[in-house]
Amino acid sequence: MKKEKIYLILLLMISFIIRLIPHRTLLLAVYDEYLHRDITLRIANEGIGVISKDIGSLLGLKAYSYPPLFHIVGALVYKLFPSDYVFFILPAIYGTISVGLFYLLSREVLGESKKALLATAFLSFAPNFVYRTSLYIPENLGLVFFITEMMLLVRFLKSWNYKHLLGMMALLPVYMITHRGWVFFVTVATVMLFIHLIPWIKKNLHYFVLAVLMGVILYFIPPINHFIAGLLLRMPKKEVTALGYLKWIGVVQLIFGILATKKYLKSDPIRQGIALWAWTFMIAGAMAFRFRDPYASLPLSIMAAEFFYDDFLPNLNTWLNSIIKDARGKGAELFRRIVLSKKTRAIIVAALILVPIAQGTYSSYKYIIPPTVKDREAFEWIRENTPPDAVFLTWWDVGYLLIGNTHRRDIVMWKKVYQGFFEKAPDPREAIQAYNDVVTMFGTVQKERVYKLMGKYNVTYVYSDRRMRGLGLIKYGLMEYIAYDTHFKTLFVNGNSEIYKFVPNPPL
Repeated sequence: MKKEKIYLILLLMISFIIRLIPHRTLLLAVYDEYLHRDITLRIANEGIGVISKDIGSLLGLKAYSYPPLFHIVGALVYKLFPSDYVFFILPAIYGTISVGLFYLLSREVLGESKKALLATAFLSFAPNFVYRTSLYIPENLGLVFFITEMMLLVRFLKSWNYKHLLGMMALLPVYMITHRGWVFFVTVATVMLFIHLIPWIKKNLHYFVLAVLMGVILYFIPPINHFIAGLLLRMPKKEVTALGYLKWIGVVQLIFGILATKKYLKSDPIRQGIALWAWTFMIAGAMAFRFRDPYASLPLSIMAAEFFYDDFLPNLNTWLNSIIKDARGKGAELFRRIVLSKKTRAIIVAALILVPIAQGTYSSYKYIIPPTVKDREAFEWIRENTPPDAVFLTWWDVGYLLIGNTHRRDIVMWKKVYQGFFEKAPDPREAIQAYNDVVTMFGTVQKERVYKLMGKYNVTYVYSDRRMRGLGLIKYGLMEYIAYDTHFKTLFVNGNSEIYKFVPNPPL
């Protein structure tokens, strides 16, 4: 037991270091971090009163709403330690806490410290888990609550002690004001409770059918239907490949987790629930990667660790024998002795444990690529020469950098993120329309339509850079005539970036 504690401490230390790697350049690692840092700084500088008072937005019940607790905690820490290092170190702390909590969850499920330690190592280095727990994003803190809730749920299902259920219910509202991942927890809890209720359902099938019918009826009640439809519209839909599962979940975690499925489905209700959780989220992850990353990795890591200990290690010699049993001829006996030797087995076992560690470490370097801010001069000019309430027309992904570096507004990101956080969350169709209007403003040559849309969104400036100009849609639209159109005044050009002021009523 003492050895396991030492190994766990080492694992936590390594996990913390790995989660510092994405910020090794002392730059924010992904576009989202620019927004979340900016929101945190606004709360730190202007106070908590700037947050939306809309309950639906605060609880993440609307598609484009953002629960505020993550940013409030970040603002408090920033007040204590006013440095950008907060945005590099705090994510690693959250991620390491999640790793430690997952060890406790695994021990609840598996009952043995050694298996729990291996499961924790598998998850700690799962590429999608490394990604989500290394960044300054709400989901990082949300995963702390997700794993804690799962631990309480498993304890409740094992003992039926209602103090665990009460703890779970008390924590859920806190999770709800942190990140929308609480929806995934409720889904998993429903799956696992369903497994436990199967004997009752068989005896009371008529009640179950009645409950299902009531659920269908409730779905068609406008507020509920609107909420579910909004979540579905908000969910990023992107086709994924089989290789994507190996890349993001981890080769060993995925293969051994899948191999454990049959055993888990024949085991106790908790393990059946974990297997059903894994497959539900893997299948859903084929349509929306958010189910897979990282929520499918948690059950798969537990399943993979138990299969590794209970099935792979005891049967390794048998499998090696089956591979070499037909070897004949000169040197066959020597080859057989080498393959079946203890050293060979040790090398195989070590390799299977080191592969996830290597893959996770590699992912922290290569899968998280910091966006380059190519023109700090332009952003500095914007901060010094434009009013704080200026609205910029720019491409949607540039909006992350523009908001994060200048604290000004764009159209798409402000609509999708800031409006839900500081005001009232927009309808999903409204957010989609804002994106389509930006595409129209950049892509059409119908100037009057462009002027009208700019007026609709109160655009005062246009920002473009060299990469944007290379996009065909932009190159042959607004940017083709903006330099000589009297409705636009050139303010800044430096070879990479261009800034124009929109003049609604230019002098003749």
